[in-house]
Amino acid sequence: MCTSFGVLSCETVKRRKIYSIAPDILKTLDNNELAELLVAVGLFKNIVFPVVAGYFCEQTLKDYMNFERSISGNDNHYFNYRNVHFHPVIEEQVLWEILKAMHTGHKIKILYHLTKRNQDESSGISKASSNYICHCSKPLAPYKIRYDVRHGRFYLVSFGKSKNCIVSRLDRIESIEILEETFQRQDYDELYDKEMCCSWSGMPLKSRGEPEKVKLEVVINEETEGYIIEKILNESPNGMVDKIEDGRYHVTIEVNDSGELIPWIRGYAGYVRVLESKELAERILNDWKEMLLSYGVVQ
Repeated sequence: MCTSFGVLSCETVKRRKIYSIAPDILKTLDNNELAELLVAVGLFKNIVFPVVAGYFCEQTLKDYMNFERSISGNDNHYFNYRNVHFHPVIEEQVLWEILKAMHTGHKIKILYHLTKRNQDESSGISKASSNYICHCSKPLAPYKIRYDVRHGRFYLVSFGKSKNCIVSRLDRIESIEILEETFQRQDYDELYDKEMCCSWSGMPLKSRGEPEKVKLEVVINEETEGYIIEKILNESPNGMVDKIEDGRYHVTIEVNDSGELIPWIRGYAGYVRVLESKELAERILNDWKEMLLSYGVVQ
């Protein structure tokens, strides 16, 4: 079976069969099958720790397509990972339907659960439950799947008719309808970069015009906790660090919505405080008060 798949080659030498790895184990796959394999590797490369093998497999496949088959444009743009070491893949029908539409370049409609307080009466409601309202969207061009490792959520980033950016949580999508209408992914490349380049989770820039600037102060023990500054820099790719003195640093970050930083800042409790962005500082303070109140620490 392995020889028929092209994985192994067999040579008979003096009544003995000698098996070896075939010079080209991908020879039996056509160009379309290679492209589909690349998409699958892009999704599953992070499911087993360590993830080096997955990324090596993806890069090897890209090199093979480029140099052996002369297939250009084989960058896998379907997925966008941030701060991810590994993640579980939930094999749900919704995800596969979205990937199918992205792969074939077809627009979709989604049946989506919205909280009642976020749903306008004029938006077109199909049915309701006690906490959520099911809303059927207008045609959307599915562009990318984002995975938020901190919250363990998949997001669908899509664009509407007027090229407005729409982000939908996959766990709130009930079903997908693939439409006949098609779209060109490259038409949305620049728009996606503009809308999501400073997003820490799934918040597009939208009408805000420009990202918010947040300044944090980090206080550490310089001798034993210097790694914290390196960790913060690795986790904030557009962050700028200024050393004020030994053990005290200022970190400036641009983000689409400062609220996206709250879970991340909580992870550095005792080391980080907000200097600029009054609204963010108040939200974090209120969160801490609510948490302490729930444990009976404050009255």
